[in-house]
Amino acid sequence: MPTPLFTMTGQTATGDVVTGPGFSKIIIKGMPISCLSDMVSGPACTGTITSSTVTKIIAGGKPIANVGSVVTGTNPATGAPVSTSLINTTNTICLG
Repeated sequence: MPTPLFTMTGQTATGDVVTGPGFSKIIIKGMPISCLSDMVSGPACTGTITSSTVTKIIAGGKPIANVGSVVTGTNPATGAPVSTSLINTTNTICLG
C-alpha cells in the first residue's frame, strides 16, 4: 500500500519541520515536494531526511520523502543524537 508523499513544512513525530530545499518543480497543495537529504529543524531534532521507502519516484535526482521517512540529527539543546520519522499531515497526497 502506498504511503503519502511529503511536502515542505510537514512535521516529524517530534514536532520538527521540514525546511528544505525541497524540489520546487513538483508542487502538492501549494508546497514543494520533500526529498532525501532535505533539512529538518525544530526543538527536538535538527538534521536531514536520511531514508525513504519510495525508490521509484525521483525528483531533482533524489528519491522523494514519504510518511514514515526517517530523519536523523541531533537535539539542538543537548547535542544528543535523535532519530524521528515524518508523520501524516495536511500537506501530503497519496499516489497509486
